[in-house]
Amino acid sequence: MPLRPPVHRPFVSQPREAWVKSPNASPRLITGRKLQRERERLFREHPLCAICIAAGRVRAATIRDHIKALAEGGQDVEENTQGLCQGCSDTKTKGESRRGRSQNSKDDWK
Repeated sequence: MPLRPPVHRPFVSQPREAWVKSPNASPRLITGRKLQRERERLFREHPLCAICIAAGRVRAATIRDHIKALAEGGQDVEENTQGLCQGCSDTKTKGESRRGRSQNSKDDWK
C-alpha cells in the first residue's frame, strides 16, 4: 500500500519577546590574563589563608575567594577578594551553597 506524500507547510516563526537582562544577573567576571595577574598579586601580598590566620593557624593561600559571594551580590573587585587554603575554601563554599538552597526553597513557597 503506498504511503501518503508528506505535506509541506512553510515555517513561520513566532515573534520573540525582547531579551531583558535580569536585575539579579551576575556582573561580568574577571577572566584570562587579568585574572592571573590579580591572583599573583593577591598571593604575593597575602600569602597566608585569611581564615586560618584569624583562627591562629598558618597555612598557605591557594584559592582566590570572594569575601561576599558573587551569587549573593558580591562584586569581582580587589576589595572583595581574599586568599584561602583549600580546606577553608571548601567549608566556606558549602555554607554559601546551604544558604542558597535554603533561600531558594523559601522562594518556592511564595
